[in-house]
Amino acid sequence: MRFKKALTIPTILGIGLVFGTVVSTMTYAISNAASTYPNNPAPRFPKNVHGQTYGSIANVTSMSQYPDLVLVQATNGKVGYVYAHQLDGGPMPKTPQQAIAMNPKGPRIIPVYAVNGMTVIGHFVIGGGTVTTSNR
Repeated sequence: MRFKKALTIPTILGIGLVFGTVVSTMTYAISNAASTYPNNPAPRFPKNVHGQTYGSIANVTSMSQYPDLVLVQATNGKVGYVYAHQLDGGPMPKTPQQAIAMNPKGPRIIPVYAVNGMTVIGHFVIGGGTVTTSNR
């Protein structure tokens, strides 16, 4: 009888330890997933004198969270901002034929602005597969 009791206590403790480890691991995984996925609030961006938001898109999870002015480096090396709506290239095509017709034949060059969103300080190149310098 004494032997059975001694064997039972370590067994119960072992089962409790395993159960506790599994439950705590699952709780951590669930809470971590909840904090890093879809329901994250949009980052808060500062506003310039014209009320436009500006900043880096490094911590955004979708284009709907972009600031009005997105941080970029111009072809001349200056750091500035481009309007977010100019990055996406317009509406999405509805058919493959529209996609081909809408596909630009070369790179798109868009202006880079100072934080005020008005003063052009350089240009930013999208597409083309190579880095292009523009003096426009």
